Amino acid sequence: MSITSISTEDIDLLDFESPSPDYPVMVSHSSDRSSLSPTLDSAKHGLPAPLNEDLAEPLALQSFLPILQELKPALVLVDNVYHLRGAISKGHLRQLSTYARRITEFTLTDKQDLNEHPIAPGTLLHLLSRLPNRDTQEPFFPSLNRLYIIEADSSLAHWPLFLTPSLRSLEVSGISEVQQNTLMSYLVTLADEASSLSSIKLGPLGCISRESMKACLNFGNLRELQLLDVVPTFDLELLQEIGKLPELETLVLDARRAVSSRPFRNVRALPPREPMPPPPSSLFGGTGHPLVWGSDSGFSLQEQSPPPPPVIPSRAPSPSPLEPGVRAPSPCPSVENPIALEPSTVEPPPRPADVMDDAPSARVGFYKLTKLHVVGEIKLLEDVIGHVASTNVNELSLSLSIRNNNKKGRAPPSTIFVDHVKRFSSLTQEVLSKWKETLTSVCIHRQWEDVQQASSPSSILPHAIFEHLFLQQSLERLEISGWSIDSDLWDGLRHLIIAAPSKLKVLHLPVNGTKGISLTKLRSIVEACPHLVSFQCGIKHLSNIPSYPIPALAADMLNHGLEELSVGNPSPHDDPQRLLLVARYLDTLFPWLIRIRTHPGNNEQQWDYIYDLVKMCQISRLDHGSRSDASTES
Repeated sequence: MSITSISTEDIDLLDFESPSPDYPVMVSHSSDRSSLSPTLDSAKHGLPAPLNEDLAEPLALQSFLPILQELKPALVLVDNVYHLRGAISKGHLRQLSTYARRITEFTLTDKQDLNEHPIAPGTLLHLLSRLPNRDTQEPFFPSLNRLYIIEADSSLAHWPLFLTPSLRSLEVSGISEVQQNTLMSYLVTLADEASSLSSIKLGPLGCISRESMKACLNFGNLRELQLLDVVPTFDLELLQEIGKLPELETLVLDARRAVSSRPFRNVRALPPREPMPPPPSSLFGGTGHPLVWGSDSGFSLQEQSPPPPPVIPSRAPSPSPLEPGVRAPSPCPSVENPIALEPSTVEPPPRPADVMDDAPSARVGFYKLTKLHVVGEIKLLEDVIGHVASTNVNELSLSLSIRNNNKKGRAPPSTIFVDHVKRFSSLTQEVLSKWKETLTSVCIHRQWEDVQQASSPSSILPHAIFEHLFLQQSLERLEISGWSIDSDLWDGLRHLIIAAPSKLKVLHLPVNGTKGISLTKLRSIVEACPHLVSFQCGIKHLSNIPSYPIPALAADMLNHGLEELSVGNPSPHDDPQRLLLVARYLDTLFPWLIRIRTHPGNNEQQWDYIYDLVKMCQISRLDHGSRSDASTES
């Protein structure tokens, strides 16, 4: 639906739960919408009494026009532009105020449907001067929970309308550099008006100035902060400021293109922990060995206890608050080199003794963090992890960004890429040990800008990461993407899963650029993960399909509860008749399968056809059950 196509006649027909396809970034991934409902004391804040929910449904708008249409006949269309003319009765103004109280979500944007007429400049100012609540200091939107500011360089001038204490969630994307001062004015003023704001999302379009970013840190009750590839510079000082947010529970930081205005230090002070047992590398044959970063790598961990939490001024309690693909490059003219994160002068990593001398005595912030998603180069990942003092992280996503920072275009030495992968392996093992009792969801991702390096040996997932991930007994969700998995890892996957007790409900392994598993091993893997509802992996080929007698024996049938299978293999099979056998095999394993997801370039056409055959098997079983019931009744 276009932004300006809303009219009074079809307001009640709109489905505000479903996002418009034109604005995919406007909708938060959180499913807990009730947690953002305003809980303000009407008498305390001088607000009108809440409406009867049975008589007035909440509204989510993307235009001011539905609000102005409450003022007919004063709202007139002249030369295809809407104007307010003539007297506006008090009854119409009360009707408009009642309508505005129903608005809980608003999208402020410059985008306009070509079939809808614009609103004349000054119309909203005229309206504000006539509102009866102007003297009572009641906000224009007293019930507004969520505000989306999307590509609104011109519309941002209306920011005073959105100063309301009821606001709980703010999303900003696509604001140009010339409007950063206007945005900052809104954020600074909003911090005094909406002290209970709990969620801020910036990006993924446009860029946010450092000053606007710091203005977001004035909200003391902020529990969720998402910075999606919009911060042009990122350094240790900014990281420490974010870590001081006393109530922050969720941090999503995508800094893949950020430029470091000053070098990061290797902050790697960890509290005491139990030693991690060596991974069972004997499970893998061939040349597979865990990657261990030796003492000459320049990476060291200090065993020190965390300090007590800082004394933070008490604030009024806030209500409970509420999801990376490749983002478009951030159009920030002020950034000369939006690709380099490290300084142009690359120094060798410090020796362990140097790191100990420079590192602080313990972790310094993020005391309440439970969800952490970070995209960036290895130095950023190390520093973010090094600052987290929370011991209760349950959702972790680490995405290693490796780029060619050579300004002359020459490929960097392969040793740099190998070093980054080794450091990432060591860092991953440390966080898995740190939060081994609390982690329930882990995503390990890797992205490359250099195509040649993407297919190099350093793109293979280190065995140590793979093994330690499956030793996490608390995990319910595990996703690995962007890495290649060699044959040794695939061959040892079945033994590794069987050896470790699994609570996994979601297991997503790479499909592209990997050897994959055989259809025969598919059964043994899912048998070792009885709670799986979604499984993704690469398949070697569509040959060597296990054969069962007709009808299949009871021992051949597997009543697994898998609902989603995401698979692919390099090339189609020459004999289409074999697809029938594949479908029958999958139906014997997964009788409750709902969908098969395919992947471009991985034989998606044959897999789509296999899914159609699986559905026919399911329908046939239902028909046979109905026939059996009919025979019993007769």
